[in-house]
Amino acid sequence: MAMWTSEESKSGSPDNGDYIVRAKGFAYNTTTQDMAAFFAGCDIQGGKNTGIHFVINSSGKSNEAFVELMSGEDLETALACHKKFIKERYVDVTQCDRDTMDEALASNLGIIELSVSNWDFLIFGVL
Repeated sequence: MAMWTSEESKSGSPDNGDYIVRAKGFAYNTTTQDMAAFFAGCDIQGGKNTGIHFVINSSGKSNEAFVELMSGEDLETALACHKKFIKERYVDVTQCDRDTMDEALASNLGIIELSVSNWDFLIFGVL
């Protein structure tokens, strides 16, 4: 995974225009509101309820999330949050691509995320 230079991030991703970061290491009780506050100054694609995706483990907990951003400048701002704290835990923030995000989210054990019109639903159960 290549990092973009400042010039590339201002003009867009050299590949596909996706601006995504992976955040890992935060406390299990971290909410979308906490994540949005952590990434203050970043324009989250679709807002906090659509652009922040938690990876849920087999215990139903999460300390990993993906955040979709609107621009290269937002990406740079988000990456500057690397090793900063949410609550009592520092967070690793790294750039990633959509395939990595989609693969991680597909592994959400027993959870299916559906979008129906403007409503998002999480269905818990065994697949």
